[in-house]
Amino acid sequence: MMGASWLDLPDTSLTADSTVLYLPMPSTGFLLLWAPTHKEVHLPVQQLFKPVMANLEKSIRLCRHNEDYTHAIEQDRDEAREQLAEQLARTDRR
Repeated sequence: MMGASWLDLPDTSLTADSTVLYLPMPSTGFLLLWAPTHKEVHLPVQQLFKPVMANLEKSIRLCRHNEDYTHAIEQDRDEAREQLAEQLARTDRR
């Protein structure tokens, strides 16, 4: 995950009044939402975030897949360039 981790937070950020909400994304990890103060909420907050988290998880998976695919294409391109350079070098020697 990008950004500051919970370990990087100053000691004064986490107090007895702080609230942390754990939002899991089973195949990619989790997200922690932190609030400096506790506010009483009468809604099923984790349930409210489920559709958002499902879409976020899907987006993360698609981005990772795209990065892997792009990396593979770049490797194939580099290998093809090397092979072409070798073939050109052999033809120039003749």
